[in-house]
Amino acid sequence: MDNEPEFRVDEAPEERRDSRWRRRTESSGNRLLAVMLGVIAFVLFTGGIVYFVTRAATEGGEKLQAKIAGLEPRMGQLEKQVGEIQKELREKFAAASADPALAQRLDVVAQKVEALERQHQSRKELKTRPVASETAVKTSKRYHTVHKGETLLSISRKYGIPVKELRRLNHLAANQPLHNGQKLLVSLAPSS
Repeated sequence: MDNEPEFRVDEAPEERRDSRWRRRTESSGNRLLAVMLGVIAFVLFTGGIVYFVTRAATEGGEKLQAKIAGLEPRMGQLEKQVGEIQKELREKFAAASADPALAQRLDVVAQKVEALERQHQSRKELKTRPVASETAVKTSKRYHTVHKGETLLSISRKYGIPVKELRRLNHLAANQPLHNGQKLLVSLAPSS
């Protein structure tokens, strides 16, 4: 019996095939489950980021608008106070007009206050003013006729504008030569 070969009883070939298929489907099912969980986690994470970013942006804008709205009445109150102080100063120093230096200083202060009021008023108008494209500004064009020996550099110095600006106004390339009698646009000046 020692010489007899040992025979092992193995699983039947069909059982081996079934167990391999089971292991393969279980592992692919586990992979699919892991991938699905990963996708869900990614979507939730991305959605959370988008939610908090947009929420913070809208809250910040609302807070800023509320602060601006709160400042406008305060500015109105300050304007009234400045007007009252200015009126009081004029009344108090009207009697003191015998001193010309004091009257002159009072006039300077009054002019500065008026300038600040105009500046504030112009800022208010800028908020309500239409866009620049809607308002037309009349301009007159200024030309220069090129003479023999002139260069863009000499012309730019003559009119006090950069060479790049001359090229831009006249659509000239960097190496494009000038010709005798050529007209160059040298400025767009507002007409009066």
